Amino acid sequence: MFLVILELERHIIMKDRVEILIFVLVVVMLVTSSCKHDSPFEDIEPQTIIDPTVTKECDIDTIYFENTIKPLINNSCATTDCHDAITAQDGIILDTYANIIISGEVKPHKPNDSKLYEVLLESGDDLMPPDNPLSSEQIALIKKWIEQGAKNNECIEDCVTESMSYLNNIWPTLRDNCNSCHSGGSPSGGIKIENYNDVKILVNNSKLLNVLYGRNGAPLMPTTGQLQICKIQQIEQWINDGALNN
Repeated sequence: MFLVILELERHIIMKDRVEILIFVLVVVMLVTSSCKHDSPFEDIEPQTIIDPTVTKECDIDTIYFENTIKPLINNSCATTDCHDAITAQDGIILDTYANIIISGEVKPHKPNDSKLYEVLLESGDDLMPPDNPLSSEQIALIKKWIEQGAKNNECIEDCVTESMSYLNNIWPTLRDNCNSCHSGGSPSGGIKIENYNDVKILVNNSKLLNVLYGRNGAPLMPTTGQLQICKIQQIEQWINDGALNN
């Protein structure tokens, strides 16, 4: 009888251990699942968080982070007294891909659930950027980038400089990279870049190319980093062709 009781107790203890083990495993699975769900990088390849994936051809239907979104956000949002690494208003930094995903609360494929996109549609004091709101075209680019997965991607292809158009080639580059600092009532350095006439003044006094190349004693602009060389070469060729309002 004593042996029977011992055997019964052993089975009870083993059963309790199994139940405890099952309970622990369930808790671990729930926590892991919860962490994965809450992670802003859930749908993003881990190796692309720091280094972008680079393709040698640019797909016209794809919005590339390095080519389009990064310069747009860096020059509209990640600026001094706003969301650069030093100022970090409201604890938000938008100077790198990782910071944009985390601080901007970007949810890949879901622009309407992404704070970065939502604040662009606000009004009054909640509108961002407050002093120089993005155009509908720029907002559409950010929305499409998020819809496509908010990828850290870049495309590189041969630089085309022939037949540059101010409207189609030059102004979009200056608007996305310079306009946020050089517009409004108090433009940086007292220099406005809001329209063709403003740009033409900088062409005539040679300031535009000097700051883009950071030469002849001029500070390198934009302050967030030099433009892609291809973009500068396109502007230079447009100037050489007469800097037409075409």
